[in-house]
Amino acid sequence: MVNFEFGLQRVLDYRQMEESWAKDAYLASRAERVECEQTILEVIVNRSEFLAQPANTLGERQALERMLERLDGEERAHRIALEVLANEEEQALQTWHAKKRDLESLVKLREAEFEEWSIEVARREQRELDEWTSMRRTG
Repeated sequence: MVNFEFGLQRVLDYRQMEESWAKDAYLASRAERVECEQTILEVIVNRSEFLAQPANTLGERQALERMLERLDGEERAHRIALEVLANEEEQALQTWHAKKRDLESLVKLREAEFEEWSIEVARREQRELDEWTSMRRTG
């Protein structure tokens, strides 16, 4: 009996790799976004800690004001980066879904071809059995 061979197996293998790469890219971009969100939270916590400290002298108040301005600038910069990272994550997710659909279409094609092949093998085996039976009766 001949084994099943899918004519587009190399294409299927490559599509599986592409889908895996796209998934990895999505997960990496998601991790970057989460890390950026964590950094923003750290800046907010730092700001709260500085605001909780007493500033009794003019110098301390000026230093606190400069620190708060620096933290505000950091937060703005991180929020801008967060928007970019969120957009990149969305694009990576869309790319992953597209690669997944491409892969699924080839998998379905392979399954359909395998089903046809299985039916043909079953028919061939049945014909051989019928032929063997009829030859046995006549012989």
